Parts: sequence; C-alpha cells; structure tokens
Amino acid sequence: MRARLLHLLAALSWLVAAPAAASEPERGGEAAPRGEATPEPEEPEADREAQARALFERGLEYARQERWGEALEYFRRSRARLDRASSAFNMAVAQLRLGRPSGALRSLDDYLRLADPTDEREARRREEARRLLELALASIARVELTLDPAHALLELDGIPHAGEGARRELTLDPGPHRLEASADGYHRGVLELSVLDGERSSRRLALEPVPAPPAVTAAPAPRPARDGSLLKEPLFWAVTGTLLAAVTVGLVVGLSDDADPGTGGSTGVVLEALKAQRPR
Repeated sequence: MRARLLHLLAALSWLVAAPAAASEPERGGEAAPRGEATPEPEEPEADREAQARALFERGLEYARQERWGEALEYFRRSRARLDRASSAFNMAVAQLRLGRPSGALRSLDDYLRLADPTDEREARRREEARRLLELALASIARVELTLDPAHALLELDGIPHAGEGARRELTLDPGPHRLEASADGYHRGVLELSVLDGERSSRRLALEPVPAPPAVTAAPAPRPARDGSLLKEPLFWAVTGTLLAAVTVGLVVGLSDDADPGTGGSTGVVLEALKAQRPR
C-alpha cells in the first residue's frame, strides 16, 4: 500500500510543480477555510494575493527538493491568505508524502469544494484528487479500542477525542501514538501503540480503581491495668471498708458494756461469739 501510494505521488509531482497553479483563476473560499488553513487578519486583496503567490512559489521550491515538511507549511500559509484549490491540492500531496493520510483527506475534501467543476483545466486534477482520496482512506489505520470504564474521557496524542461508550473506533495515521484515559475514582491510564498504514487492530485500556480510604473507628475507652491483685480493686476496698466498720461497731458496743444486765453479756462474751464464727 505504501509503495503504491508513493508511486502514484511521484507520477503526480508535475501537478504540484505546475508553474501556473498560483496565478490561475480559482474560486476564493467564501466559507471559512477548513483543514489546516488558518484565517489571517484582513488586508488589501492585492497584498494578500501577492503574498499568497510568493508563499505558494516557495512551497513549490521545497516540494522539488522533496522537503515536504517545509512545502506543507508554505502551502498552508498561502491558503491562509487566499484559499485556492491549487494550495489545498498541494497540501494533500505533501501530507501524503509525510504519511499523514487523515490530514490529506481534509485537504482533498477542501480541494473538491473549492475547485470549479466547470473549468476544463481542473478536470484531470479532480480525477487524480479522487484517486488520492481512495488511497488516503486505505492508508489510514483503524483501531477498535475497548475502554473500561465506559464513561472515561480519552485523549489521542494530547488532544481530546470525541466519543463515548466502552468501544471507541480510532482512525490513526501510520506511526506511534499515545492514548490517555481518565475518570473520577480511577487512576489515569496510558497506552502507547504504533500502527502501520491500513492496519486494522483491537486494543484494550482498563483503568485501575483508586482504593477507598480505610474506615475510621473510635478508639476504645482506656481501662486501668489489671495485675490480679485485689488490693488494687476499688470494689474490694469499698466492701472491706463496710465490713470493717460493722465489726468495729460491734467491738465498740461490746467494749462499752462490761456487763449487760439483760443478757449477761460482757467483753468476754462478745469475743467468744467472734471465735465461734471462725472456721475451724
């Protein structure tokens, strides 16, 4: 495919270098230029036409030297000053030479829009433009991308790519490309790929979810250290204190009455009663 395209372009090189291309009467673009042509500030028509012609001739010089990058830029600037069919056609040839069939498609579409269909001199060029259009379409690589999650935003070579859903069809020029996808709650994903002219392939780009932050739980209330000793338990001291108070009261009562006339009680009786309760 690549060899066939280059062979056809070599046969068309005389059209690129046609000396009368810049001065032939053509329809100016009433609509805003498309493709790679950028409007320039308004200036007198005579000046714009002279500048467009000079830029066009400079582009032809670079094309003869096979310096297609420079040629493309001068043809683009010529179109920006005066949107002519010849400049659009030459841009398409330069773009195909540079391996940019997608750009060539836009330029060829512009050429067919600008060229006068009633001009017999354009008949052959229009025929060749259609042949180039077919070859450009065949040279574009197509990649079916499966994207997860389906709502992720996609960038192709740093430019936002329109589309939605889990499956996106990408039309790419031959060569390396960089795909980047992003979505809320996911890490950004990157896919580097390289495609050949006319290649048909499938790729998958799945984003990794961002882990949820760990749940925060309330810290348990601190409790006093326990070492197994009853002497450190507050309840032990409360109960012990109550028992001691009761015993003390009994002792005081017993000691205060040396002899109870009603019971015959005495200090010795009280002590004997305590002894009788002691386990043997």
